[in-house]
Amino acid sequence: MESKNVVKLKNVLLDIAPEKKFALAFSAGVDSTILLNVAVSMGFDVLAVTFNTNLTKRMISIENAKSVAEELGVKHVTLDIDVMSDENISLNSKSRCYYCKRKMFSALFDLAKEKGYKVLCDGTNADDLLEFRPGLKARDELGVVSPIAMAGLKKSELREIGRELGLSVAGKPSSPCLLTRFPYNTKVTNEMLETCERGEQLIKSNGFEACRLRIHGNIARIELPTDRISEFVNGSEEQNTLIAEIKGLGFDYVTVDAIGLRSGSMDI
Repeated sequence: MESKNVVKLKNVLLDIAPEKKFALAFSAGVDSTILLNVAVSMGFDVLAVTFNTNLTKRMISIENAKSVAEELGVKHVTLDIDVMSDENISLNSKSRCYYCKRKMFSALFDLAKEKGYKVLCDGTNADDLLEFRPGLKARDELGVVSPIAMAGLKKSELREIGRELGLSVAGKPSSPCLLTRFPYNTKVTNEMLETCERGEQLIKSNGFEACRLRIHGNIARIELPTDRISEFVNGSEEQNTLIAEIKGLGFDYVTVDAIGLRSGSMDI
């Protein structure tokens, strides 16, 4: 028997796309993957579109997206977008998310129109509506709808649906855009993004999948779940080697944030 939350999401999908057809901004993260699975289970024709930008975990995200779409028998398209050429984005102002989403959703709009998809969706959830997210304005301007948020489903409830459906992605940590790792109004280059990406991959490869590497000039500030901080800061040979490897990326200091991992810590 389906849970009430699955029923809610299915009812929203039928309401916004009665022709059972839509184009989806598909990152292969928790939200969009669960949305895609539910839509496919209902017999929807979905065009999954993944954006390949300098701000995402490029190879991992793209390959995951392709694999998931292929497994579900869904049409998948990758759109290469050079977002960092736009100074409204690379200067990392508080409105950068608006310009970035505007660029990506405009490309999604054009592709969907070309392929004959009138309804455009993304994976925004109800929790996202409560956070500082300038990109929601771009979403609204271009007519992209958010079925999960419309169903009133929070991230935790969405993960429950994922577990109900037996999806491994249900436990996957969130992975927001790399510009969130830098203070606002910092000029960010592709090289800086690559450094951040390499640093986080070093941490993840040492068993800390949920993490952020926030960069403040020559200081690397690591965020981890509070219950794993002591495990990370243990003075072991492995930990000292990891810190040395992170410093080797060009940092003078490596710190661990005592408050722990949290979304939007640069918004404070």
